[in-house]
Order: sequence, then structure tokens, then C-alpha cells
Amino acid sequence: VGDQGNAYQEAVVMPGAWRFLNLKKGDSVLDLACGQGVFSHCIYERGVQVEGIDVSGELICYATRRSS
Repeated sequence: VGDQGNAYQEAVVMPGAWRFLNLKKGDSVLDLACGQGVFSHCIYERGVQVEGIDVSGELICYATRRSS
């Protein structure tokens, strides 16, 4: 899905999840099955502390590299 997610994720999933979660700057979140970290990155950019967990070590490595 690339660095920003696909068009559906960008237009529907991430904005909808953001509204649903009602997170505030300074909150903390655990992103289960975070994949390459697209949603984790979106949350982090809004001032929320986020930790991502995924079964795929390869995807975790990718997420870690792009967030450094």
C-alpha cells in the first residue's frame, strides 16, 4: 500500500478511524497488526504516542526505517 496507504485508506479508513477513536494530542495508542505502519504514522503526525505490533518482522523493519 506504499508509504501513505492506498486511496481508500487515505480517503475513508484513516479519517473514519481518527474520528471514531477520538484521540487527543498526548494520548497513547497500541496499533495491533500495524503492517508497515501507515496508520501508526498518521496517528503519530497528530501528536499521539503510538506503538505498533505486527507478526511480520519484515513489515516492522519497514515501519521502523520509515519512522526514523
